[in-house]
Amino acid sequence: GLVLGGGCESSGSQKKAASATQTQSPPKIEVSDWVNLEGGAPKLADLKGRPVVVEFWATWCPPCLAMIPHIKDLHSKHADDGLVVLTVHAPEGARKKALEHFAKENKIKYPIGLDTAGKTMDAYGVEQIPHAFVIDRSGKVLWDGYPGEPEFDAAVQKALKTTS
Repeated sequence: GLVLGGGCESSGSQKKAASATQTQSPPKIEVSDWVNLEGGAPKLADLKGRPVVVEFWATWCPPCLAMIPHIKDLHSKHADDGLVVLTVHAPEGARKKALEHFAKENKIKYPIGLDTAGKTMDAYGVEQIPHAFVIDRSGKVLWDGYPGEPEFDAAVQKALKTTS
């Protein structure tokens, strides 16, 4: 089962979490590199019209590791519905070769961004991981928080049903 609450602290973020609202567009994702991504870096502006999950996590964080099967399941179940899953690895341990190996070992197909400078975590106000953002088809944040909460799945379902 999933353990609710609790997360891993990341030293990459110094700002207080700014709770997302439905009127807010998410900051851009600025990472040093990507794993599982062909071509250029995804831009959220280019993904308008598709629901998006942006999850912040790390390989050294037990609650993050516990979420991987759920995130993989969402990705595989809803890819045909247009759902885009982008994950961002915290600065600590963000090494491309290690993450390529981790993704292969764990059969992770969705993109993993390496936030080596912590820019994206800071821009999103993330202090604890795992932390996810659900973005609707119009490009607005519907929900953010711990992805083990039932509200996460409800927000994903709502994002899938929205029209742009």
